[in-house]
Amino acid sequence: MCLIRSTNMAVKFVSSLLVKNNSSVLFMLRDDKPGIADPGMWGFISGRLEKGETYKAAACREIKEETGLIVSPHELTPFITISRPAKVRKVFLVFGNWEMEEIIKGEEGQKLEFIPLAKIPKLHIGLDQRYLLSLLQEKLKTTGGSHST
Repeated sequence: MCLIRSTNMAVKFVSSLLVKNNSSVLFMLRDDKPGIADPGMWGFISGRLEKGETYKAAACREIKEETGLIVSPHELTPFITISRPAKVRKVFLVFGNWEMEEIIKGEEGQKLEFIPLAKIPKLHIGLDQRYLLSLLQEKLKTTGGSHST
């Protein structure tokens, strides 16, 4: 017998791309331990939704837990939703001009760093991250760096 998981039963995740001055993105160097997604690779601020939580509330919570930054839901710009049979990931953009001194690394990950867009192709990142960054770079090109929140 084959079980098919519906989208309602899919695990729900959020990812947030914190874009500084339209020229760099905040990345987390993930812990290098078995059992987590993309161990030892660079990734975005991400996490699983808690029971009863909205995607925007989860994104704000994850940003605070992983960076110490307080972001309100109206500062989140919906970017893309990636749906797979077992996982749904909503991705948000957050634009700002933060300094590293404002960032307080949470318990997860080895370190946080704003990486200039030009240096990102050299990073050890997953395919989903590469795809999202290509979409981000296209968006920044077509909008001339302007954005709406």
